[in-house]
Amino acid sequence: MRIHDYLLKPASPAQILASVKKGLARHSSRSRVSNSTVNSDVDEAVVVFSLKDGTVVDLSRRQIKHKNKVEHLTPAEGRLLRILIENEGKVFSHRELVLLVQGYDTSQREAPEILRPLVSRLRHKLDQFPSLSERVVSVRGTGYLYEANK
Repeated sequence: MRIHDYLLKPASPAQILASVKKGLARHSSRSRVSNSTVNSDVDEAVVVFSLKDGTVVDLSRRQIKHKNKVEHLTPAEGRLLRILIENEGKVFSHRELVLLVQGYDTSQREAPEILRPLVSRLRHKLDQFPSLSERVVSVRGTGYLYEANK
C-alpha cells in the first residue's frame, strides 16, 4: 500500500472522492506500466541495435560497445534509451518518460526535475560514441526524442 495524497480535516465528501479517484487512476497507470515492463523484459533479451560505424547497443545487457570501448548503463538508463530508440522520432513528454522509465506518475511540474539528471547521465555516456552522441534530443518545453538521422 502506498500513500498518494493527504487531506486536512474537515474534508468534504467531494475532496475524499476526488482523492480516491486520483489514487485509483495512479494505481491503474502503475499496473499498466508494470505489465508492460514484464512484457518488455521478455522482448529485451533480443534487443540489439547495430549502427553503421560498428557501434552495438545491447539493451539486454544494458551496454554500448564500439571497438575497445564498452559503456554500461543503469537499468533506468537502459529503459530510457530503449523507449527512445524503439520510438524513433516520437516526442515523449517528461511526464510520459517518468511513467515509462521509473514506473510512477508525477506532476507535469515535477517530471522534468526527475528526468533531467537521468538524461544527463545517459548523454554523458553516449558522448563516448560519435554515432550516438547527439541522438537524444531535447524538445524545448515538452520532453525528448531520439533522432536516428542526426
